[in-house]
Amino acid sequence: MADEACQQIENVLNVIVNTTDKSGNMKKELKKTIHEAVSNLRNLTYNLKSNLLEKTEERNQMRNEVKQLKYTLEKWNVTP
Repeated sequence: MADEACQQIENVLNVIVNTTDKSGNMKKELKKTIHEAVSNLRNLTYNLKSNLLEKTEERNQMRNEVKQLKYTLEKWNVTP
């Protein structure tokens, strides 16, 4: 899901850049500002995706630890 959303965001950003590049009436300064804004949005999207992946990995590690602890506890409770 995150990959799909990131791809959609990238597609929209590409439309903005392409429209800006094709516009002959736009001042260079405005084009530069738009390109910088798009670059910043791409960086933010990348950072959000990286953070999401990191948190998902942390959550999976915690789940594994909990499973291991449950297994150990059950083994301990079964032993007379």
